Amino acid sequence: MREGLDSAFLDQVRARSDIVEVLGQYLDLKKAGKNYVGLCPFHPDRRPSLSVSPDRQMFYCFACGAGGDVFTFVMKREGLPFVEAVRLLARRAGVPWPERRLTPAEEARSRHRRRLLEALDLAAKAFAGWLAGPGGEPARAYLSRRGVSEETARRFGLGYAPPGWHSLSRLLAGRGFTEGELVDAGLVVPREGGGVYDRFRNRLMFPIWDLHGQVIAFGGRALDESQPKYLNSPESPVFQKGSTWYALHLAREAIRREQRAVVVEGYMDVIAAHQAGFASVVASMGTAFTREQARVLQGYCSAVTICYDADVAGQSATWRSLEILRDLGLRVYVASLPAGDDPDSLLRREGRDALARVLEGALPLVEYRLELAARTASTVEGKLQAVANIIPLLADLSSPVEREAYVREAARRLGTSEEALWQELREYRRRRRGHKSQGPRERIAEMNEAGSTPALARAEEMLVRLMLEDPQRVERVRARVGAEDFRHPVWRELAAGIMESVVAGGAVVDGARLAAALESEQAVSALARLQVEELACPDPERALEDCLGLLEGERRRQRLAELATSIRECESRKEPVPAHILDEYQELVKMVHRRRRPAG
Repeated sequence: MREGLDSAFLDQVRARSDIVEVLGQYLDLKKAGKNYVGLCPFHPDRRPSLSVSPDRQMFYCFACGAGGDVFTFVMKREGLPFVEAVRLLARRAGVPWPERRLTPAEEARSRHRRRLLEALDLAAKAFAGWLAGPGGEPARAYLSRRGVSEETARRFGLGYAPPGWHSLSRLLAGRGFTEGELVDAGLVVPREGGGVYDRFRNRLMFPIWDLHGQVIAFGGRALDESQPKYLNSPESPVFQKGSTWYALHLAREAIRREQRAVVVEGYMDVIAAHQAGFASVVASMGTAFTREQARVLQGYCSAVTICYDADVAGQSATWRSLEILRDLGLRVYVASLPAGDDPDSLLRREGRDALARVLEGALPLVEYRLELAARTASTVEGKLQAVANIIPLLADLSSPVEREAYVREAARRLGTSEEALWQELREYRRRRRGHKSQGPRERIAEMNEAGSTPALARAEEMLVRLMLEDPQRVERVRARVGAEDFRHPVWRELAAGIMESVVAGGAVVDGARLAAALESEQAVSALARLQVEELACPDPERALEDCLGLLEGERRRQRLAELATSIRECESRKEPVPAHILDEYQELVKMVHRRRRPAG
């Protein structure tokens, strides 16, 4: 999960980044027994749900399931990849970044990247200057018609690309940039016969920034009949469209504060919304966005409202986006715009209150999908497709009361019986237990439903907890069951990690270091809960024996089922059952009966 950095360096940064102190810079933490508590920043939290353990250096939210170490918190809160989160904490703690001599190829790539960013920054300044100059009148007139103020244009760094074929390329060549650098920055296009020409001509220019406010690309809107109407920079060493949000560096504080991002389609939608006071609006720079973009938003908020155009393309994009967001555990709402409108046109025609009403009336994901599904349920085939679309959403609802209410509403809207929907729901959840991996923010209670009975899941959890508390118990557990005997994937991953750390010579299990070695976010969250949660076990020795007995019994039952299947297959083929299979089967049956027999 956290490859690429030296473990000794990570330990040093972690040791100098006390989790209470770091989280205290973001949250108002209060002492509560051995731990500290505060409002969780990863979901709307009215009463303190987040607990921080200074002893274990872990945090966990008992409402939304977010948890981990200090690195995890900074990654989620700042929307940063792991290496950048470590860099931020190292800088804060005064730990020098480990110096490593770059290879010539790495040094060349780093120098090339710096040159591209310099060229893009100069291009943004040139475009802004041309917008303000005498030749920028067509672009200024367009902005005036669209209601964009001069202050807003400056805030968003808007500019103008002149109609000439070489205005920008000659300017930047005069600053020492090569044609190759300008091609790689996406600012010029190479000619077949040699030379280059400006990519953007006679266009209103929209700088695209990274999270640090550096210009990494541009979008340009044609001011004549040129096609395409909107032209974007190609991907480059500094610009990856699939992980970038338009205007996120301007919107992220509002998104954190409101714990909600509003996603629209176009540059002008964002600009008009911000000018009208909707500061948490960003654009996905296309009709759909990627899982990488969704993960960035996940670091800032717990809810997302999609506000795309009310046309076919917009609805198709909304559908894809909803699936991505739902899989990551974010709460999703869909704001329905009037037909033919986008946020920009609605604001210009009816003003701020109209968009506010649209956003306030955004439907939760399930209601939106129900509404769409009901439109297609006029035929038998349409009804079947509608049910197939809505069942996965009903299965993911954490509240039984909410699920029951939506099943009732779905049956009414789709013209089917509640009993039929419950049957479809049970069948879907049965199939999913063996196939669908769960999202990182699903709760442990839901997690226990997958692949094991509640009693067995509790036993696996307790064994992990007991090994965490006393590594001397690890050998006793390993002598009777292996990590592969844990049926639930999260407890299996944690058991394997604990066993490996003790084999490696650990006298104690370091939770933060274990978290760094885990692969899944869900396992990190589960570990954090076990580290933070205060749960007294009056008789750990008896609990250990009981839990081991359950796992051993489950292993025997599974083996019995396998042997019984082999015996049936032999009998169906009228073949003799191998003696070793019969012997093992009979021995296991006797063992099960002995364990069930009450003590005399």
